[in-house]
Amino acid sequence: MGPRLWRLAMVVTVLVSAAGCGSSSTTPTSQLHLAARLDNVPTGTAKLSFNAATRRISLHIDVFGLTPDSVHAVHIHHGSCLAPTSKPLVSFPDITSDGAGDAKADVTATQPTPGGLPSDAYIDVHLVGAAELAAASAALSLPIACSDVPAKQPAPVVRLFANPGHKPFGTATATYDASGRSLTVHLVLGALPPRTAHAVFIHAGSCQVQGPVKYGLTDVTADDRGSADVNAALGDIAAAPPATGWYLTVHVGASSEILANGKPAALYQPALCGDFALAAATTASPTH
Repeated sequence: MGPRLWRLAMVVTVLVSAAGCGSSSTTPTSQLHLAARLDNVPTGTAKLSFNAATRRISLHIDVFGLTPDSVHAVHIHHGSCLAPTSKPLVSFPDITSDGAGDAKADVTATQPTPGGLPSDAYIDVHLVGAAELAAASAALSLPIACSDVPAKQPAPVVRLFANPGHKPFGTATATYDASGRSLTVHLVLGALPPRTAHAVFIHAGSCQVQGPVKYGLTDVTADDRGSADVNAALGDIAAAPPATGWYLTVHVGASSEILANGKPAALYQPALCGDFALAAATTASPTH
């Protein structure tokens, strides 16, 4: 993992704008408006297959929205995502995300399953790896993505959804004021765990190909209903944001919980992510 990905620092470039009117030069007041829908992550797909000769289940998994360079336990359980059971029916080797938070892997079960692909079962991906899972706290042991295994065999590709039974959502709007060199971000969030604090960052890149942090915002704290409606202001932002190429993450943990020895800890895992896109640009008439 390169240090550039985790440098929680502001990257500032110089923006110079000028407009003329007659013989005098003035600077118009201009604003850019960006908007993002915040979706629950991680998400992706999984496909199961069964080798009759070895009596082992194999899994092809393709997930994005994980913490970059993170390790995750993967299991099959009896039950469903909304009616989970604790003991795994099948365990797989851990999967590891790359520097962009994507995990694409083919893994084979660590033990045979003589009965073949199970029915009445689900696949889950955990926040931490198998070595940490046994001793993990309740907050760290919960699955972060899940999919029910369909009864039809062989199983088709199934969709992995984040946080089964608990779907945070939200929107983010950002307004850049060139004259004030400021960026104001408005966040509206719902279905977070009540009374929990969450780190928020703006990054370069996208939710599917994560990149370095551009700006850190003040932590957001959910109310008793798991909702938040807040504004955050950043000053001394000389460069206007791009029309595309920025995204915003709301993390599982607070700022004090997401790093360990300068590297992402388990609670760095994004809970919500959204790609910014240009919503509008406005320019006021120059004054003399």
